Amino acid sequence: MNGIDIVFDNNDKRIKHYELLLESSLDSVSEYPLPVGYYFEFYQDGDRDTWIEIEKSAKEFSDYDEGLAAWNRYYLGRENELYNRMVFVTNSQGEKVGTATAFYDINGKDQSSAGWLHWVAIKRAYQGRGLSKPLITYLLNVMKALGYNHAKIPTQTNTWLAVKVYLDLGFTPIPENAVHSYMGWCIIKTLTKHKALNDFDSIDEGAIHELLTKICTTPYGATSQCSAPSKCKNPQYICKIATVDELETKWDAEIKQQKSPNWKIWKSEAVERVKNRQSIVYYGILNGKAVCEATAMFDKNAVQNSDGLVDAQTAYLCAFRTEEKYQGKGYFSELFRFMLCDLKRRGYRKVTLGVEPTETENLKIYKHFGFSEFIKSAQETYPDGTVIDVDYYARDC
Repeated sequence: MNGIDIVFDNNDKRIKHYELLLESSLDSVSEYPLPVGYYFEFYQDGDRDTWIEIEKSAKEFSDYDEGLAAWNRYYLGRENELYNRMVFVTNSQGEKVGTATAFYDINGKDQSSAGWLHWVAIKRAYQGRGLSKPLITYLLNVMKALGYNHAKIPTQTNTWLAVKVYLDLGFTPIPENAVHSYMGWCIIKTLTKHKALNDFDSIDEGAIHELLTKICTTPYGATSQCSAPSKCKNPQYICKIATVDELETKWDAEIKQQKSPNWKIWKSEAVERVKNRQSIVYYGILNGKAVCEATAMFDKNAVQNSDGLVDAQTAYLCAFRTEEKYQGKGYFSELFRFMLCDLKRRGYRKVTLGVEPTETENLKIYKHFGFSEFIKSAQETYPDGTVIDVDYYARDC
């Protein structure tokens, strides 16, 4: 299809990650019938785990906990809205094999009153059977019946084949997203050759190879960039991206143990950065408890002394923490590997961090993790006015 000598999965984590956003009017929505033996049904109480299983099968989540975190973020407390918004495709044996939801922007940032199509997924074994277009168009008509006259679909380059389906149905890139994620749309054009993307450039084969990252799997199922063996062999340990709810819960626990007023301000800043996609917080979870963490920051405005520390291919790392009784057991090392994997998948090629010159033990640890390139020295200011000296270092992802 794409003229490139690479076989791409329909949800391919090797492809450099760009957030994509499409839109379309609902004035005239086509309908595609389901194949014989399938039917639609709306959400019922108890369908949460079925939804997670479908999304897992479609490779949206690596494990149940990741799916549960997504469910809680999008739908916890909103279940009463799902009875006429969340739809499943069911086969003749009563098995739910696909799902999508006619919803809205849960972050409240979209003021256009558009409906948002959420979490379109078909179980792996049922993909390629002509279910996606009937599901999507059925949901668009559900959306129209709910009073929406415009629809948006958030997606990403990794699910490039789904993007092609949206384009086939008349959706187009939102102008602002076409600018901010221009390279992502160039990737989609290269892979799909879609005529709706004539205004975007194609990428040559050499550049496509540069945009791929090598993915392997850790013993417990989380994706990791590194091929070196993990020191942590505990099957109950997982690495994940923290949700806002998880972040607030952990910060509240930290604040109870700290006397400085700085912590409440740091919490507020950390939560807002995650909500605004200026940073990602990574957690190492052991038996359901976060035992270590790290943060990656992407916005120059959110990082002090940001020149040379943050850019389109450089992320700034901070807030490395491991509970004392879990130190030296490989938990943070595994989290660090997981974080680098995710950042490299998102297109970052270098990471930076800062350390106080007096923190000699921390500096030894950071150099152990490869931070050997000295960048500069500067000063940072805490919320209460305290000024500290900081040395900054870098390493490649």
